[in-house]
Amino acid sequence: MASASRPSPTTGWVTLLLLTLLAGCTATGSGRALAPVLRGRTGSPPSGLVFIQGDARKGADLWLQSLDGQHQWPLTSSGKVSFYAGAAISPDGKQVAWVEFQAPGSRRGPEGGWNKLFIVNADGTARRELLDLTRQPLPEGQLMARHFRWSDDGKSIAFVLEHLASKEDPWACGRVFLYSVDVASGHLSPLPEVGLLGHVTLLDWRPAREELTLYVECALRPEEGVSYYLPPMSTLVAVLRVSDGALRTEVASEPSLSPDGTFVFLPSRPRFRSTPTVYRTAALGGPLALTLAAPLVLPYRYVGRLTWLHRSLAALVSATRWEGPGMECVGTQPQPRTLFRLNPATGALQQVRADATALNVVAISPDDTHALVGIITGMSEEPSIICGKSPAERLFLVPLEDLASELPLEELQRRGTPLTPPRAWSSTRAFFEYVGWVR
Repeated sequence: MASASRPSPTTGWVTLLLLTLLAGCTATGSGRALAPVLRGRTGSPPSGLVFIQGDARKGADLWLQSLDGQHQWPLTSSGKVSFYAGAAISPDGKQVAWVEFQAPGSRRGPEGGWNKLFIVNADGTARRELLDLTRQPLPEGQLMARHFRWSDDGKSIAFVLEHLASKEDPWACGRVFLYSVDVASGHLSPLPEVGLLGHVTLLDWRPAREELTLYVECALRPEEGVSYYLPPMSTLVAVLRVSDGALRTEVASEPSLSPDGTFVFLPSRPRFRSTPTVYRTAALGGPLALTLAAPLVLPYRYVGRLTWLHRSLAALVSATRWEGPGMECVGTQPQPRTLFRLNPATGALQQVRADATALNVVAISPDDTHALVGIITGMSEEPSIICGKSPAERLFLVPLEDLASELPLEELQRRGTPLTPPRAWSSTRAFFEYVGWVR
């Protein structure tokens, strides 16, 4: 059963992992860990996996790796691809968009910032600059370009500009501006201002339905006549109707949107005593309300993390025992994990693997036949000073039917294709350099 930083669910099949500051600090080692047998162009495979390789401080590039893990082809050569804003693959899997910060004497901008948007074909041809923000009329003030998202039809890319409200406090809630750029012409169009404050991740962009789905981390400006604000660092999922700026919201935390945009999954938050929930987004022509579809029931004090399938409306839920943030050596050892299959329409969970502690589902292939899975293969050679040795894991491409079975771990590895050498286990945000699947 193949998205920081902040969570970012994906357009089409692509699961873009969110690139955190911790990830950036370890980027150099992860770039070398791919260990390609072949570097350089000798033709292009019909499909493959895109990774970011390099150093967050010195620069990075995009590489396409074959599905057998044996060959790599460079997609960029500037060394300036942003680890934080990253890259995204078009819904048809045939183009890759990425962003860079380019300025005299600087290889990268502020954390998460970029000023140029590029596109390249999946076979490495037709690289072109799509947008240069330094040449566009933008709102006054100190702005930072953040998250971007392909439209479901692949004809435009929406992105977020955030006004930095406070230089002293980088997490202060700034005003948000939304834009869309036409992929064919590079024409830039502003989207309606909706009075959002905070850090925004784009979950879905559907021009035909005039809907943009957002995840907001901070606060929402109240409507005229309303005298209260939501508490600082409130987190919301919102659906924006771009024709008139109408906005409907629901309190959420780290939501995940289904590939067709019809369901949104809100994972469990044990410290808030909440349970995971599935909401149904509005149908075409219907009201922009998020109505509850069904509650989920996971084991007590387990956190749900979801990976969507693409050709069937279903998902894998990795339910992991929650560790309190005050616990010693939290996040250094795998916690008990169970793998379920979710039917979003009913909220029903079907257990598919009782003991998945050694497995970390990263993404599912576009045809729903394979999964990218981190598998613990032994112990790391790099012990922690305080917490001792941690496990080592390796990224494998495995058949989905094997993952959703009770095959022993050794047999699952034998049937899978290794894509990286072993590395120190790093909780749920491992393999952050993975971007997506092209074809």
